[in-house]
Amino acid sequence: MTSRALLSASPLLFAIACSSLNERPTLDPVAMAPLWENPTDLEQRDLFLGIGGSKDAPDPNELYEVKEQKDVGTQPGYDVKDSKGREWSVKLGEEAHTEVAVSRILWAIGYRQPSIYYLPRWTLMRDGKRTVQPGGRFRLDNTKNLGEWSWRRNPFLHTRQLAGLFVYQVMVNNWDVKSQQNALYEMKDKDAPGPREQYVVKDLGASLGRTAWPVGGTKGDPDGCDEEPFIERVEVNRVRFAYQ
Repeated sequence: MTSRALLSASPLLFAIACSSLNERPTLDPVAMAPLWENPTDLEQRDLFLGIGGSKDAPDPNELYEVKEQKDVGTQPGYDVKDSKGREWSVKLGEEAHTEVAVSRILWAIGYRQPSIYYLPRWTLMRDGKRTVQPGGRFRLDNTKNLGEWSWRRNPFLHTRQLAGLFVYQVMVNNWDVKSQQNALYEMKDKDAPGPREQYVVKDLGASLGRTAWPVGGTKGDPDGCDEEPFIERVEVNRVRFAYQ
């Protein structure tokens, strides 16, 4: 299956994979809401602009003032502020495109995601000097990060939705799945959609490529992604994924 076909079929494959897992409980909607909601409005969701829509979108003509340059992680980036006082986390490099695409689909099938966007070019302002920057992922900092949450210790253990969240990571070949990439956010904006506290899988850029172990695979590599198998076999009610 090609990458394009895989992504277009994501909701269907997601449902099939989840139904093949052990029978798992589903919490009531209120208890599940910090992680997932049933996307009953899928036809109306804007998959180009995501949850923040045009309201939150960064302006490509804006001047973004540097607050801090990032020295952690594998991708270069900055924390910046625009003229409206909004703060953004900007990621440059090969993960920028991929993270936005994977986040959009994850949000479409009901999982919590932040307002993120891709700008093909933008202007950085530092010490009064302007420099045009290459494309980057802009994540709106309208949340308070309460810390990471663990795949093995969280309020949603053994539910279909948590299992489905992991299945999605396998579908898009995200080989950087670890608890350090999970954030428990408290929404600063009282009018933001969804519950005040949200369990989010972020930093999804190591996806849509070839998986490998123990060394990381490729990122945003459609040919490599196409060559990867998805399901090795099904044994009674257990699915064995071809995932490294």
